[in-house]
Amino acid sequence: MQGKATILIIDQGAAFGGSLVVIANLVRCLDQAQFRAVVVGEMDKAIMQSHIRGSAKVYLAKHNFNYVHWRKVTSILLKIRVKLLRKAGLYLLSIIRRIVNSLYIMKLAMIILRERVDLVHINNGTDNFEANLVSFLLARKRIIHVHGIGRVSYLERLFLKVVPKVIVISEFVRSEMLKAGIPDEKMIVLPNPVLPEVVSADARARVREKYGIGEDDRIFGVFGRVVQWKGQMEFLRAAALVLAQTEGTKALIVGDISDGSDEYLLALQQFVVQNGIQDRVIFTGYASNVAELYVAMDVVVHTSIEPEPFGLVITEAMAYGIPVVASTLGAPPEIIHDKYDGFLVHPANTTELAAVITTLLRDDALRKTIGMRGQQGVLTTYDAKAYAASVEKLYRQVLA
Repeated sequence: MQGKATILIIDQGAAFGGSLVVIANLVRCLDQAQFRAVVVGEMDKAIMQSHIRGSAKVYLAKHNFNYVHWRKVTSILLKIRVKLLRKAGLYLLSIIRRIVNSLYIMKLAMIILRERVDLVHINNGTDNFEANLVSFLLARKRIIHVHGIGRVSYLERLFLKVVPKVIVISEFVRSEMLKAGIPDEKMIVLPNPVLPEVVSADARARVREKYGIGEDDRIFGVFGRVVQWKGQMEFLRAAALVLAQTEGTKALIVGDISDGSDEYLLALQQFVVQNGIQDRVIFTGYASNVAELYVAMDVVVHTSIEPEPFGLVITEAMAYGIPVVASTLGAPPEIIHDKYDGFLVHPANTTELAAVITTLLRDDALRKTIGMRGQQGVLTTYDAKAYAASVEKLYRQVLA
């Protein structure tokens, strides 16, 4: 590699999530003497720019038919009982999707040519067909970054097999990709990094004042997009038990529905009213000051009811010294050593989940010990600068 290389990072997240945070942390730590970062995303440009600070240029380019549209329409088609009709409908829809997204391909091609891109880093890479296709057609070297799990189509599997390197965010995701037929030698496990922000000394007090929480009240909360698989309903079932057993305690649900549904949020709100805890449960909606919310917490709870590819909220909360109770499904057991630097509980086990949260809220010394151990481990293991150095090494290998 000679001179400074231009890296185009393409993200297709339709709403704010962990993949954008990972990109932001990477861009902020990249060696700017060797690499110039350009980022293409689909969510609100102001949100992207507020997270991706520094010298990276940011473009907005959207799929006209994105993965959210695909899920909604296919959920209807999958209800067709006649197998032949169901398959025909899915194939036809797939063709329509490719045609409709041709404009997105043109936009990406223009950006690649205008910015003289050397390497394309495809974030959320397993199902961004268009980004894979355009980088292949323009003969640009590329890597695929797998943040999630799910069914891998024939075309996606083909791209994964021919790309030089595939980044996976956990051993759990690696094992899922192996099942999909992706060669092990192509994959490199790079867990998501953390880059804690500097938070003012009065942040905890300001957050509590904003939401009407007393200085001595205990707070526990769940962070993430309000979608069913993130398990906010399981959190509320446990929260109802915790609130019944502890005075001066409040529960927070941090996040909005983003690419989820209004129906799920409504169900959560109805549960709160039906259980008479509406005065002690706070829905914050989207929070731009998520770091301040972390430091205002006494306990952070993670309740994903489907296998979690990584669980960035776990490491983020631990980085601020907040004890975490996390789901046993997926990658969290790679992060947390149960009962040493955090706790692991199956989210469906409401009684045990509530008991662990209650114990932590009542025991100041235990919270402090668990929080300190978690912080020390996370800041060492998931350091953003070390992560960026590993990605830079990968860039150099592929460019060579």
